[in-house]
Amino acid sequence: SLLSQVVSLAVLEQEIARLLAEAFIKEFDRVILHGSGTGQPLGILNDMRVLAKQKLAFTEAELAKWQNWRKKLFAAVPLAYRGQGILVMTSSTWESHIMTLADDNNRPLYQETYNPSTGNTDCRFAGKEVVLVESDILKDFDTAAAGEAWGLHLKPTDYAVNTNLQIGFKRWFNDDTNRYVNKGLCILDGKLLDTHGVYILTKGGSTS
Repeated sequence: SLLSQVVSLAVLEQEIARLLAEAFIKEFDRVILHGSGTGQPLGILNDMRVLAKQKLAFTEAELAKWQNWRKKLFAAVPLAYRGQGILVMTSSTWESHIMTLADDNNRPLYQETYNPSTGNTDCRFAGKEVVLVESDILKDFDTAAAGEAWGLHLKPTDYAVNTNLQIGFKRWFNDDTNRYVNKGLCILDGKLLDTHGVYILTKGGSTS
């Protein structure tokens, strides 16, 4: 309400649209992974069609060796899905556990690559694109509990979204809290069309 008093209506509407779009994108990411399937998309991590053999546990020691990535993950991907998948993880997991992989002489196996057009870092691992997400969307490996997901391997087009991409907006005054309530609504549904190329990376217990 204070903002509406000091700016023009056009500027206010533009700012509200920006905030709604930002909130929508953040929620969009959350429901694709964690959606319950009731009144919202069915999230990948809650899809019971993803088989137990597609949930791969890595201990910290296993994560530190590139051979384990080959044996446990890449060797498990069916031939029909090879070369099509991406990896999803947090920036902390990427920096702490991927960029620190080294050979027997402690030389790093991976180098950061910068996009000359944007100046952004292009994250790639074993030739695959790595999409970084915030830790409120997916747990960092270091903070994940045993059995909890910290990464994904999937073909993005295997997840389908049904939406009109239009956000309705309404505003009302809550007399109980003496505050204005701003609410955005969007028609949105979605789920995996094909679960066979999806691998959920979880944190394994420590091994002796």
